[in-house]
Amino acid sequence: MSVIDTNTRQIVKRFDLPGRPASLALDEANHRLFVATRIFAGNPTPPTFLVLDTESGKTIATLESIDASEGLWYDAPHHRIYSTGLGGYVQAYQQIDADHYAIMATIRTRDHAGTSQFIPELNRLCVALAPHDKQAAEVWIFEPLP
Repeated sequence: MSVIDTNTRQIVKRFDLPGRPASLALDEANHRLFVATRIFAGNPTPPTFLVLDTESGKTIATLESIDASEGLWYDAPHHRIYSTGLGGYVQAYQQIDADHYAIMATIRTRDHAGTSQFIPELNRLCVALAPHDKQAAEVWIFEPLP
C-alpha cells in the first residue's frame, strides 16, 4: 500500500498489505483502509476482511470474509462496508467505531455476482448477477436501512 500526498502527488509512505488483496475501500475521515483478501493457489489462508490504519499501516481488525471479493464499498452515512463476491454473496460489516467492526449480514445472490456499485446519493447497492443455467442476467438493488 502506498500513501500519496494529493497536493504534491508524491508517495509519502509504503506499507505491505497482508494476504492477497482483492478489493479496497477507504474511510478517509477515520484514516482506515478496508481490504478484502481472497484465497489463491498454494495458500490455505481463508479470505479475510481487514481494517488498516492508513497512518501507521497497522492492522486494526480482522474478520471473516466471503471469498473472491470483487467489490468493496464504504457507506459513510451508515458506517457500513459492503462486499460482493464471485462466490455469490453480499456481506455487510458495521463500523461500530474506527477500531471496532462486526459482520451484519451475509446474503446469497448467485455465483459470479461480484460486480457491484454503491451509489451513495441514492443509498443503493447494485449487484450484477451473471446469467446462470436458465436464469437471465439481473441487477439486484439493495437499500441499506438505518
